[in-house]
Amino acid sequence: MEFRKYNDVLILEEHSQLRKLAILLRNREEPLMLAIGTEVERIEYLTIMNEAFNNMVSLLSEAQALAQAQTHPAKAEVSKEIEKYIIYAANWTMQCIRNCCMRVTCIEKIKAHFDSMVKELAELNGDNKDEVEDLLTFVKMYTHRMWEYGNTSRSTIARAQSQAFSQGLIMEDITMDELVTRTKNRLGYKPDFEDLEDHQKLEVYETVIKDSGRASLPTMYKRKFRKPGLGDLMDIYGTGVELVQAGVLVYDIFTAEHFIEAALRETASLLADYAEYSVEMMVKAKVKHLVVKKVSKVTAKLIASAAGFVAGAIAGYLFTLATGALLNAIFGSGASRVPHEMEQLKFHAGEMPDGMSIAFEISHLG
Repeated sequence: MEFRKYNDVLILEEHSQLRKLAILLRNREEPLMLAIGTEVERIEYLTIMNEAFNNMVSLLSEAQALAQAQTHPAKAEVSKEIEKYIIYAANWTMQCIRNCCMRVTCIEKIKAHFDSMVKELAELNGDNKDEVEDLLTFVKMYTHRMWEYGNTSRSTIARAQSQAFSQGLIMEDITMDELVTRTKNRLGYKPDFEDLEDHQKLEVYETVIKDSGRASLPTMYKRKFRKPGLGDLMDIYGTGVELVQAGVLVYDIFTAEHFIEAALRETASLLADYAEYSVEMMVKAKVKHLVVKKVSKVTAKLIASAAGFVAGAIAGYLFTLATGALLNAIFGSGASRVPHEMEQLKFHAGEMPDGMSIAFEISHLG
């Protein structure tokens, strides 16, 4: 499997570099608590921020310890590949997910996937060459896919690969849920997108990614191994991780040619005058539909398209303490409905630090 590399993306390979990235992100995220109106919510935000940091560092340490502890040659090779997967996962999480309130959820999903890999490794018969080869191949496929997501999610060069597709979506004047439904129907799935199995939802998102030319992802959902049940646990938790990754990438493909980041930055600037605001998400609205309405001196309402809201939440311009759960619900429904919990949530505006830029700082400064 060829690992493509774009020059405007830097994948950090050393544990020390990734720990430094985690520390710098935490330190630069902390001042954002000043945008939060109440002491209780500020404490909650700091808790989430510290969890994102602590859980990331802990996961890296566990992966490193796993690789160092294996003495059986065959199992050692698998453990090294699992460590590489976590290194690439750390890059994707910290460089592509700027919103720490979403990142903490992503790290939880990756940790569950890592634990399933550790369990598969513990149960592996290291002397059975077929089993070892199959499990190693499976982990390598996840590693390759994680690299692709990290390498293509925010790369300007990668975005150029899907530019024609993104421009075509603008000309068609379709919404995100219409794109998802059309792709689902083409694959022959009759239930509504939100009623599909997770691996079917992932296939729909990956079909959009493939159609766009954005990333090259090895197919996971048609694999066959010689030992029944091998990799089943990894599959369940891996699909949970990749459903978020694919959702993030599809939304970027959908919004890329709308150049929405400038509009989001301007909207966040307007919202910065308020201690908090609510969000009314409109499924059928145009991507750039972002309207701020004053409610009182300290509160406002943001009326936003589904695509605009998701783009703003991922980039960290718009955040709520429950961002991770909220985006899970949106990705799981294919943007066909507004999550029920959205009406009760308080949102805050700001600009979270850019892990991608910090990664370059670390590489250049050491």
